[in-house]
Amino acid sequence: MWMETEGVKYSEGSLIGKAITYAYTRWDNMTVICSLLATCRNHDVNPRDYLNDIISRMPYQAKATHNELVQLLPHKWKVQLKQQRLQLQFKL
Repeated sequence: MWMETEGVKYSEGSLIGKAITYAYTRWDNMTVICSLLATCRNHDVNPRDYLNDIISRMPYQAKATHNELVQLLPHKWKVQLKQQRLQLQFKL
């Protein structure tokens, strides 16, 4: 990517350097979001439902372990959701 190869030629303190750093961090964030959305699609997970649930859990995940965070990935989340729905059906 141009920002990785050519962007390092500019001083971080220069205006162009600041612009490249700003754009690069936004690009990284967008890459993560696109990856999550693609994973949702590949596992037949509704991205809106997934993101709403995960974002609502974030305040409680500040000290989560790696394994706990892995459970929040779309394919793991889908399994948990099915289990929760089954439990609710049996309670009714």
